[in-house]
Formats: sequence, structure tokens, C-alpha cells
Amino acid sequence: MTTQPVILVVDDDEDDRLFIQLAFEENDELNYHLAFAHDGLKALEWLTTAPEMPVLVLLDINMPRLNGLEVLKKLRDSPRWRGLPVIMFTTSGETNAIAKAYDLGANSYVTKPSDYSGFGTLLKTVCHYWLEVSHVPGYERQRASV
Repeated sequence: MTTQPVILVVDDDEDDRLFIQLAFEENDELNYHLAFAHDGLKALEWLTTAPEMPVLVLLDINMPRLNGLEVLKKLRDSPRWRGLPVIMFTTSGETNAIAKAYDLGANSYVTKPSDYSGFGTLLKTVCHYWLEVSHVPGYERQRASV
């Protein structure tokens, strides 16, 4: 049985979660299952109990209870989650936040679009690179022979 690969979206902003969900629903090329966590603690709970690892994590920085940088540190400190691709997906373009995210082991840092229209294009680009071009540990996709 083949199931869709899972992308974990960790974001406390309800509108951003909705924009992400709609972008995936409206684009046939984004054929992934989304799982959502509204804060860092819920993300760690989800990862601990999930039957399989997500292929990608989109992680916001500014969240209550446990922020994205704290979650990233926990992921990189754990042998189980160390290789999991984590894309910081946030509104902050602050130089210090970018540097801190990479210091903690982020795979990429992407600034969210300011409106819905940019979400689909950006998410398509991110997923294409991370899940079609790049090789992700634990995620082998079938490619057509060229």
C-alpha cells in the first residue's frame, strides 16, 4: 500500500495554516499529506507518536509555549530526528533569526509571502526542491527514467 508522504506544518497562525492547506489542495503537483501542529510542543508530541516520519517540516519561529528555534534545537539534538529536513517558514526576515536558525541546523530559511497569492508558488518551489530534486533521508520517490 502506497501512502502520500507527510509534511508536518508547525505554525500557530490559523490564517497561515489555512493558506498552506489551500495552496496544497489547489495544486495537483503538491501531492502530499499535511499534518498540522499549532505550537512546538504539539509538534514534538506529533513526531513522537506518528507512525512514520514526515518527509519535511515547515517550522514557524514565533510561537507560544515552545518556539521554532527551540523545536529545531530539540530535533537536531535527537538522533531520531537529526536528519529530518527542516525548513524555517516564517514571517521574520531578521538577520539574527536567520543566523540562529542555520546555527541550530535548519536546512533552509524561507520568508512567508505577505498574502495568499504567493503561498502556492513558494510552496511548490520548496516542495519541488526538497522532495524532487534533493535526496531526503528515508524518502525515496520513484522518478521516471530520462
